[in-house]
Amino acid sequence: MCNIGGRLTSERKRLGCTQAQMAQQGGVSERSQANYESGARSPDLNYCSAIARAGADVQFIITGVRCERQKPDKNTRMLSDEQREILTLWRRVPMRAKSNLMGLLQQLAPHTDVSDLHIEVLDPDRVHDMTPEELEEHRKKHLKNLKSQSPATKAREKRLKAIRRKKAAHKEKENV
Repeated sequence: MCNIGGRLTSERKRLGCTQAQMAQQGGVSERSQANYESGARSPDLNYCSAIARAGADVQFIITGVRCERQKPDKNTRMLSDEQREILTLWRRVPMRAKSNLMGLLQQLAPHTDVSDLHIEVLDPDRVHDMTPEELEEHRKKHLKNLKSQSPATKAREKRLKAIRRKKAAHKEKENV
């Protein structure tokens, strides 16, 4: 597997794609894909750019050397450019700040209209100076504020309170 076609085949298989799927990602016909993999033809730059956006390691395909900063797996190969950018940014966020972001994302996920939410974003320099306890306290306070703004969350909290009351009443009956 010392040629471009062999490495292209290897990369396609690593991504879990069929020839038809890879051809579609690259914007070429299945026949062209087969020609690239057999070594009968060499892929052009437009094709290489398109499959790179789909998660292929084009550096490996061309040179045989893996690109260390890009190792997509089956779960990331079909990401949009926007999703890939979010993932790239996420990987740069300090671990201590990720819990804040996760809490924020979990609260925003059920919303279809976030225009009514007031989201406080911490200054990155401030985050670095905060202890884990301070971060957790801030996260809890912020989540409480977000929950109070969401009609869906209010309804969910109301249902949960009713369930807790029923469970408590049931336990009381069992203890009597």
